[in-house]
Amino acid sequence: MYAPQGLELPLDDDTCIAAGADAVAAQPATAHVVVWLGYTHAFLNDVVQTHGPITFFDADWTIPNALGHPGQDFPFREEMAQVIAGDPDLGTFDDTDPPRRAVLVRADLGIRTTYRAVEDVRVALESMIGAVAATSGAPGWRPGGFHCVVADGQVRSYTLGRLRTGGKVADYDDADHYGWRFFADAFARFTPEVTAVLAQEHLPPSLREGLRLTVEAGQLDTRSVALGAAATIAEQTAVMLQAAAVEHFAIYAGVRWPDYTSATDRSWVLACFQGELVVAIQWCLEGRGSADLADTALAGVVAYHDHGPRYSFAAAYRARERLLDLCTDPFRRARARTLFEALGNPAAGRELLAGALKATELLSARWRRCRNAATHGNPTQLETVASVRDYSRYTAGRALHISLAALAEQCPAADVLRQEEADYDHLLARLIDGTSIADQWSEPPDN
Repeated sequence: MYAPQGLELPLDDDTCIAAGADAVAAQPATAHVVVWLGYTHAFLNDVVQTHGPITFFDADWTIPNALGHPGQDFPFREEMAQVIAGDPDLGTFDDTDPPRRAVLVRADLGIRTTYRAVEDVRVALESMIGAVAATSGAPGWRPGGFHCVVADGQVRSYTLGRLRTGGKVADYDDADHYGWRFFADAFARFTPEVTAVLAQEHLPPSLREGLRLTVEAGQLDTRSVALGAAATIAEQTAVMLQAAAVEHFAIYAGVRWPDYTSATDRSWVLACFQGELVVAIQWCLEGRGSADLADTALAGVVAYHDHGPRYSFAAAYRARERLLDLCTDPFRRARARTLFEALGNPAAGRELLAGALKATELLSARWRRCRNAATHGNPTQLETVASVRDYSRYTAGRALHISLAALAEQCPAADVLRQEEADYDHLLARLIDGTSIADQWSEPPDN
């Protein structure tokens, strides 16, 4: 038996009770807490990337420099050198080793206790990594075994873990590298949302649960499943999880679920219209090479960037006759003509959007039936589930975007949702005034 500090054995019952009461009432010790974690199968666009209190480090560049090879400076270099010094893998440098393909993460938690510090950071990070993976389709980072807690500049706890993706360089083909780079690009685009989520010590319960459900449902749409790996959930389950996620995001916004999806349905209608326009342009340009695209009549319709082609709908409308002449399939040509007409004719645009919104209302009702049927153990036919999968995935992803945008902008999620409706209503109002969709989309955005 050990006596509390300042007391001597033996202790009577009253003294023990008093000492225990003092211990329970005492405030836990606090310190400036920093947590370091490692992730494998990871890649960054920059060697050091900062999101608010979180800093990400490319392990292949920063670890050698922290060890003095060649010793270039970067943020928190001295702290990293202190953290990795005790790890036999991280703390040694061998220029013959294959790339780690890993990322180190430093999370500054400020003044707090060290209790559950690692767990809190890991939950926030992996929720955000999962959200980016679910919305982009890119393969997410995998947790490494390494972590370290630094309190007031001193290493307090340490877990060793081999922070390497594994295998030889030859084991990774261009597709793996492309997938990791694609995730890095998506992660960079989510900078405000990533910063907002990671800056929160505790996310609101409804937002946290919606985020978790979206990530869980997103497993079905990962790159590994698309390449033939076994999915861990069925399509019915994914639809049910995505519907439940939207319910939680609606609670976070303080809006009824039907009203919430009524607002996101408007952005779905526009997204579908844009998607059909892209397909129509591709039909017209099918089999055409760069020489054909150099045609002055087609100038500006499509431009190629690092992440794929970018389409200009305004330019496509101006070049519609030339595009339609290139389309050899009569049925495709007829559909493309209808879409181009809706793009440039205000009356046709109103008619097309009105019909699409009515169809979306039916699709939303079917989505709810699929969700209710699966919840009550009597799932609908697979064909019915398949017909709502795209809508379900989009609605959950859009709800996630609205919630994270509200968190990043520090405003109510209901305000972001109302802006979603207002943008659509503004587009319709201008159509009534005679301004076509092509003209509206060609206008520079308001600053």
